[in-house]
Amino acid sequence: MKVAAIVQVVILCCLPFFLCGQENYFPKEISVEDYKDSLEHYKDVYGQNKSYPDKFSDHFFLALSKYPQLKNTEIDLSYKRLFTTMVARPKPSFIFKLRKNRKYTIAINKAADTKPAVSIKEVSFNAKVGILGHELSHILHYKEKSALGVMWDGIRYLFSGFKKKYEKQTDERAIKHGFGWQIYEFSDYVVNQSDAPKSYKEYKKNYYLEPEEIRKIMKQYNYPGFERNEFK
Repeated sequence: MKVAAIVQVVILCCLPFFLCGQENYFPKEISVEDYKDSLEHYKDVYGQNKSYPDKFSDHFFLALSKYPQLKNTEIDLSYKRLFTTMVARPKPSFIFKLRKNRKYTIAINKAADTKPAVSIKEVSFNAKVGILGHELSHILHYKEKSALGVMWDGIRYLFSGFKKKYEKQTDERAIKHGFGWQIYEFSDYVVNQSDAPKSYKEYKKNYYLEPEEIRKIMKQYNYPGFERNEFK
């Protein structure tokens, strides 16, 4: 009886944490309509030191809502010609600044209608939030590093083995922060549905988590929305 009572107490004590974790995950599909009552609050809370195109404001603030650590961080979301869809970087002045005073950019490919990148215009609202979740995961990681640490990672990023590990870990951090379904949707679209060249799809599969890898990690984190017997 004593053992049963102890088990019951442990379950009751731990249950709120499990529920809290699941509530922190975005659901399988999200839209502006689902969060219209929350978006103004997110903009008030996270809007300081942020600049962004108006058409991305809803995506940006929904993604920021999962990163309270970035509430006062200066982030500029803007367009730039890129090889890929979106990229996050510290501004060069980070070398001379304290971590709390660093500035960051998230660049959106302004020429993404040309190959090899997948155009940001062609992916769903859900997937756009997932991409931003990934890039904000990069910024959170940069914030935790010294200037020398960021520069050392930049050097190691030139090597394929490190780049692969780095980007897959970034995907997993974003999944932990609640973007599992959104990152899955973007990955599945690029790899399995888009008209991107085969070389670009292979690049994505090599350096980032593949759709089935994402689902397996979500299963480990008890994401809702899976069939009971999936990934035994």
